[in-house]
Amino acid sequence: MAIWKTIVGAVIWILILVVLIIPIGLLALYKLSLCLILYFFKIRGENGVDRLYPLDPVDGMLAVDSSSKRPLVNFGVVMIIEGKIGVEEMRSHFQTCFLNETEDNRYEKLYSHLERFGGYIFRATAPTMDITEHVVERRMEEGEIWEEFLVKWMLEKWKDLKPCWEMVLIPLASNGEERERTGIGFKIHHAFADGYSLLHILDKLTGCQSPYLVKDFEKGWFFTQMRQILEVPLNMGVFGGGGSASKNPFPVKVNFTPEGKHIREFQVSFTTVKLEDVKRIRRKYGVKLASVLLTIMTGAMRRYALEVEGREEIPEEFLGALTLPWPKHPTRQPGTRNKDKLCNHWVTAFLKLPLKENNPELRIKLIDAGIRLWQEELGLDKFTGRVMHPMMWVVPRVMGEDAVGLDTGSGGGLTSIVGGEQGYSLLGKNVTNIYPWIALPDNTPFTGLNCFTFAEGGKLNLTFGAHPSVFKIQENLNNFSEKLFHDELDSFLQLI
Repeated sequence: MAIWKTIVGAVIWILILVVLIIPIGLLALYKLSLCLILYFFKIRGENGVDRLYPLDPVDGMLAVDSSSKRPLVNFGVVMIIEGKIGVEEMRSHFQTCFLNETEDNRYEKLYSHLERFGGYIFRATAPTMDITEHVVERRMEEGEIWEEFLVKWMLEKWKDLKPCWEMVLIPLASNGEERERTGIGFKIHHAFADGYSLLHILDKLTGCQSPYLVKDFEKGWFFTQMRQILEVPLNMGVFGGGGSASKNPFPVKVNFTPEGKHIREFQVSFTTVKLEDVKRIRRKYGVKLASVLLTIMTGAMRRYALEVEGREEIPEEFLGALTLPWPKHPTRQPGTRNKDKLCNHWVTAFLKLPLKENNPELRIKLIDAGIRLWQEELGLDKFTGRVMHPMMWVVPRVMGEDAVGLDTGSGGGLTSIVGGEQGYSLLGKNVTNIYPWIALPDNTPFTGLNCFTFAEGGKLNLTFGAHPSVFKIQENLNNFSEKLFHDELDSFLQLI
């Protein structure tokens, strides 16, 4: 049967190519011509100083518009430090770690922003950068809560023609008095960096060495991958599943101002669980760590729908997402030049998450089977990385940006990042918690709820980022992260 699927899939691909080869070929020729013009004529951006460079295909997927306009797609990490760290001390440390490189081997993304040229988005890179504009100290307003402060900071638009990253130091206070703690946030436009890029930044700042746990392609992977790609037309149904707004219990409702601009709304909540508790479940059922976390998150969303919202009936499933890091990330390859270390090296898998299933043992088997189907049997992550991203690279933004901001009706998504087991310190001070997170308010979230987990020092720190149309108010999201997620984990542990 497999050979027939390959043959039929190949025939379908031939028909698709017959229809698309001319328009795609012309677009590719046009995009390559623009890249050659930038290379040979050294075209400058809007300010006449920053030089334009093409983006890699995966980076380009997250660059729908120039960075000072919409959409806002930020990726970052938040740290809680025991003790005070001054802004001048942090500037000097960051300068030493990242900005003292030679011009030929510097971290180019830290000098870059995004600009339009010829209908596409390109990276505009400046020759210099003022660190005082990018490593700054701020204070929370009287009565302002930590989560709201971070959201407001994360959603600030980038300044015109300025590099798209910032590190902020926040003295933390209790009852009006400053405590010996410092909150440090680092954010960067997601078109320039991914999860392992953040690990690289974190490792250099703290002197740690986080593990890289992504397996390389197995022997004979090329022929397996080609077969899987040929069979994609027959497996497209796996991309769907309960994702429409009419079926989903947690549709993302994107609001617009009368001028047609996106309303910037976002919520975030943090919590921590014992890493060993999650590992116990993984070992018991022989599944992936992501399967455990998605199972618990789906169960918590089920509890929220039934217990908090008081729904009498919920759909069988909803559409979730899982980010899958690609093998051989540049930050983990010896000899990689710094100019190539900040990048995107991930693909996304869309999964049918069994929301109505009350039995966590059955739920975890279904979710793990879905992940393995995507990644191992069908290889749809390879299709995304090898076919979809290059295809999007040749499509002008004027043809695709109107689709950005539509109601996706999605459910929950997960990204897992593993840090060092020994714990972290920064400038001689202990780092108590590390929370990576993403903000996708103007570029509608692929999911109404995103969960980022960071394992370090025996802890599993979780960041839940949500669109307000899902949880309505901050109290509901805090209840989800601090109670319902823990309740679901405890219930699962009682079964093993």
